[in-house]
Amino acid sequence: MSSPIPPILTLINPDDTKWAIAAKLPASILEAARCELSEFLQTDGSKVVSGDKGMSALLVFGGSPGEGEDLAVELSQRHKASVYWLDFHDDGPSVGQFDGERVKWKRGHPADFLESYGITARFKVLSLSERAYQDVHEEVWKITAILEAVK
Repeated sequence: MSSPIPPILTLINPDDTKWAIAAKLPASILEAARCELSEFLQTDGSKVVSGDKGMSALLVFGGSPGEGEDLAVELSQRHKASVYWLDFHDDGPSVGQFDGERVKWKRGHPADFLESYGITARFKVLSLSERAYQDVHEEVWKITAILEAVK
């Protein structure tokens, strides 16, 4: 192998949710919605948690926020319910309330929104592993993080 990768903890911040979807829908609906995410996010890259007052949230550790926004619109239309899309980006955290294709931007930080329903948007690392191998002409690193959302 030609170049070592940085230590695993410099690549992943386990306490950092990138984006989330929340709705007053059963957690099973958000679990099913995970299947519509990209492959990594369907497994170790996300977690569904139940909160207070009937709120459930799909917390996502990576991927494109646009993927979550599209999913929020789809869930809102399919279930005729308000779905909240939460972007935790440091430069402009935001909360969007989707009702069908209509969106209303809410004031406040997404973490505060989730905490008002008893959900803390943090992950605990259960295990980390890395494996390197040569694939034809390139060096490949496979990094696996098993995360648990903390409520």
